[in-house]
Amino acid sequence: MIVVDDEKKQILLTKIEDFIQRKAKGKKIAWMIFALRQLGYLPNTTSDRHLFNALRQKFGLDIGSDKGIYAYLDNTTLKYDQPEIDALKNYFSINPIQSDSH
Repeated sequence: MIVVDDEKKQILLTKIEDFIQRKAKGKKIAWMIFALRQLGYLPNTTSDRHLFNALRQKFGLDIGSDKGIYAYLDNTTLKYDQPEIDALKNYFSINPIQSDSH
């Protein structure tokens, strides 16, 4: 489900697990999903339900209820919480920053 090569996938999975282990639930999980989608690591076509089940199965950690997360996966959260989502994009980014050498 993650759209990166195998080497980067392991780095990303470690970051996701670390984030979830810090007691991230509900809204923070929604922010993580938005960040991962905006980074292009998750296909937009993956259903939220399939994603939650995959997270629970992979990590075996409590990420909250589907309903508790669904409540935040909307345009209002995306609009008002973009600074938090951007911060998570920085955290989850696995691509090296390339400098312009012009």
